[in-house]
Amino acid sequence: MLTEKELYVFIFIAILILLIFFIFSQKKNPKVFIKDLLLKTTGIKIVDKKNEEDARDFDIIINNSAFYNKIMRNGELGLGESYMDKDWDSRNLEKTLSVLKQNEENILDKLKKNSLTLLVNNSLIGLLDIFKLKNTVGKSRENIKHHYDIGNDLYDKMLGKTMQYTCAYYNEPDISLDEAQTRKMTLIAKKLNLREGLEVLDIGCGFGAMAHFLATNYKVKVTGVTLSENQKKYADKHYADPNVNIMLKDYRNVKGKFDRIY
Repeated sequence: MLTEKELYVFIFIAILILLIFFIFSQKKNPKVFIKDLLLKTTGIKIVDKKNEEDARDFDIIINNSAFYNKIMRNGELGLGESYMDKDWDSRNLEKTLSVLKQNEENILDKLKKNSLTLLVNNSLIGLLDIFKLKNTVGKSRENIKHHYDIGNDLYDKMLGKTMQYTCAYYNEPDISLDEAQTRKMTLIAKKLNLREGLEVLDIGCGFGAMAHFLATNYKVKVTGVTLSENQKKYADKHYADPNVNIMLKDYRNVKGKFDRIY
């Protein structure tokens, strides 16, 4: 944890960096630069709304020119935020994002070399990561409470039937979120090389779907740990199973021996 003096020094340095940036920053035309960058790195064309009939399925259709500055300032975060702000759209969003993701490293590299704002933002984030508070047991419990113990209305709408917050596995096109989550769980189970009777520790077990899936399909005993009272209540209600034990506990306080840890 930073002392008060160290914090003031850090803030002073950060402000100094920003001042230097504003004095010496290059003047680039964001619209011209971003259009040229995406076309050369991905083949994606940026088309104005009035000419959207000329757009291919994965091209970006611009509704608001604020899109360009948001990308220059915040990179991939700016891309997502500008989509939420309805600055741009695509006829096939999945394909557009897939093409962007495949070329992500190249795009960001060129952005950082040509946008001092983005470079400074990333540098400050890196410094904050170095000096951030330690992930103590108390801090972790507080973070989880603010994140998960706020009710399930949002999670019910966005996570599907399995209520899983981790990435689904879309190994084929046109499958549903629930199918992709089941395939994710199956893939992980195979990697764990399970057999009947093994003891499995599920760290950060969420709402309990994975623990239940492993116990039901592979006849193993699962101990799940979470710091969320809300998640434990949900798991106890929806996934009651004699081979599943969901504990309200920090993983660092778990004791015992396990054959597998997930």
